[in-house]
Amino acid sequence: MPSDGKLMSEFWGIVNGIAGEVGQWLQNQEEKQVRLFFKQQDLARLLKLAVWREMYCIEIPEMLDLIMPILRAQVPRQRKPGTLGITVAAMTGDGAARILTQELRKRYPDNEHISAFKDRQRELQLQAEEARDSDGLVTREKLLTLGNDVAEYARRYSEQVLKKRNAVQAELGNPQRKRKAYRGNCWR
Repeated sequence: MPSDGKLMSEFWGIVNGIAGEVGQWLQNQEEKQVRLFFKQQDLARLLKLAVWREMYCIEIPEMLDLIMPILRAQVPRQRKPGTLGITVAAMTGDGAARILTQELRKRYPDNEHISAFKDRQRELQLQAEEARDSDGLVTREKLLTLGNDVAEYARRYSEQVLKKRNAVQAELGNPQRKRKAYRGNCWR
């Protein structure tokens, strides 16, 4: 069993990763360099975004795209540039969770975000297994060049896409992948 120090360092590593994603989202919104500083308690509150990522099968930047405009509109004062414009407690509170579920129902009425999330998780898992099998040496895919013939390029591209799709379909049908019933199993 890992020691408490190792668990805490892993915890803060996850939290700092989430804070980095929030900072990157704000930087993309502002279109300039932004550096956010969070209190320790607010950093711990950001962990709720990771919980929502697993619960609602949606990535953190898209989650922020859904909830932040609504939460910012509820704040009466003008937002300073380079800040979130709301408190972290409001961003991770029960009201934000209600807003997120409502907006997800509006944007994805047939829950198609869940299948897209599972597809991304499968791709990440296959890449990790390929890296493990090749001892961490990454293999480059053959680059397609346009050259002179557009029809030839389109044919090679479609062959490459079909090959990748068939590999994923073969893994989807693999009973070894579906046998383990754990939460978040993207193969079930």
